[in-house]
Amino acid sequence: MFEALIPKNYDLVYKDLLKRLDGIDLDRVAKDKGVKVLEDGVLEVPLLNRNYQVRKEGVFIDGKEEEDFKKKILILYYVTGDGFLPISGEWVSYREFRNAMNFYGYFKRYVEGAVASSFRGRVGELERAARALGGTPYEFGTGDLSISFKFFPKVPMLLIFWDGDEELDASSVILFDKNAIDYLDEECLAVCGWVLAEELIKLGGRGYGG
Repeated sequence: MFEALIPKNYDLVYKDLLKRLDGIDLDRVAKDKGVKVLEDGVLEVPLLNRNYQVRKEGVFIDGKEEEDFKKKILILYYVTGDGFLPISGEWVSYREFRNAMNFYGYFKRYVEGAVASSFRGRVGELERAARALGGTPYEFGTGDLSISFKFFPKVPMLLIFWDGDEELDASSVILFDKNAIDYLDEECLAVCGWVLAEELIKLGGRGYGG
């Protein structure tokens, strides 16, 4: 499941990203990324509905180091990257990003497909799970349910879900703000979708699809 997006040496990647924290302008990061600088140079980074603390020693939540390597690496890429563009307000599909096709098959199956299969006939459960993650109903003009999320402060995502019936399977799409690519590359954005799908399914789905 998403094997191509799991770095075999993710612990080394994590340690290398932590090294990038040395010498970065924390105030600039806070301004550009929409995060906070706490005492002793700690960054507070919102991811969905939880606040994570980024220290030189690692990424922490509730006083303990975060266990999910996906979240740790995404957070560090987000705060150490060069992104600064404002949210555009224009939604685009994942495959519209230039290098997305390398990961689109995984994204379609294990993100959009997993949400669709897990919540078929269960729109109410999907909405409750989405709200628990900080999701907000969004008027998009299509779908049985449209919910927007602030995955990171400058990386909003929009989930649109069409429920199935006796003749049609359920389906879903996840859209990103056009400028999300300024903050994270296509691989990281795919993993953002993976994390969102995983968290939704944990809260109310039938088990991870695929």
